[in-house]
Amino acid sequence: MAAAVVFFTNVFVPARQILLETAGNIVWQYRKFQRDPLIINRRILAPSEVLILAKHADEFSSVILINKSLPKRTEIISENTLVGFVLESAGSISKVELITASSAKVGGVLGRSGIIAEFEGRGAGLLEAHLPKGSDVSEGDAVFYGENIGLVVGGVVRVDDNPANPFVDVFVQSPINITTLQVVSYGR
Repeated sequence: MAAAVVFFTNVFVPARQILLETAGNIVWQYRKFQRDPLIINRRILAPSEVLILAKHADEFSSVILINKSLPKRTEIISENTLVGFVLESAGSISKVELITASSAKVGGVLGRSGIIAEFEGRGAGLLEAHLPKGSDVSEGDAVFYGENIGLVVGGVVRVDDNPANPFVDVFVQSPINITTLQVVSYGR
């Protein structure tokens, strides 16, 4: 056990930091060399838009890397939908945890009823909340981030009301397809 702790703290953590810094430096050097605006799918990126540098190739990915160093907890957005929050930055890149990651939690408001809940990521674009029985929620309801009605978390796709459970389980699907997403923007 002690050997695993020593390996993790002395080898793995420093290696991960070096990898993040190296990837950021490569991207920075490439952009410096190019001198032209970054063009993705025949579209020039706006100043608040950033490129996704790396992600897992499946829908269960929990983090992405973007090509801008941003403060921790900065909102990462695609159009009007919340994608995730910055976890850490190194060099000129940031590591972003998706709101659908199994370790993620995000506050949300059910648009129709105004119920406030905490949604937990479940992977594959899903989030889940547990609401008291009798809560006014149904499939198709929109969920918004915090009290910012302009920023979408997703839509309710399933409501499980098990008589043996004192809560109603609400499942929300994010409209973001992370496997095809290439460009995001950042908020506050």
